[in-house]
Amino acid sequence: MKLFTLRSTVAAALAASATGAFAGGLDRSGQDISALFENGTYAEFKVGYVDPSFQAVDAFGRGTGNVVRSFVQPGLAFKKNFGTASSFAILLDRPVGVDVNYATAADGGSPLLGGTFAKLDSLQLTGLVRQKFDGGFGLHGGLRAEQVKASLGLG
Repeated sequence: MKLFTLRSTVAAALAASATGAFAGGLDRSGQDISALFENGTYAEFKVGYVDPSFQAVDAFGRGTGNVVRSFVQPGLAFKKNFGTASSFAILLDRPVGVDVNYATAADGGSPLLGGTFAKLDSLQLTGLVRQKFDGGFGLHGGLRAEQVKASLGLG
């Protein structure tokens, strides 16, 4: 419940601070569990680099400049079978995040939003098990632990 409250509070604060110019959502990875469905023993390391650009105009008609920052999106996965019908997977990723920073008016940014920033980082560890049954039916489930750190400043 604490995590949901933190996410909701941060999301609401970010949306309010950007006065309608919120640069995208919090979800960065889609929380992919596809490794669980790979054949045999499977290991995966993935890394992505995202260089977004988001510019807007504040209520005074002044441009904000690019308010979002580049980020690296890493991920690890390991999957192992137990016999022919059971398997487990361990996943590590950074599923949610935000890095928004409005330049101050002195730096050519918005006089209304300048100095406003939001930073949110996460780290998630997921453990999954899967059981296959006859007829193409299967069940999967597991546990997830997530750490989220956030900071917010209003200009």
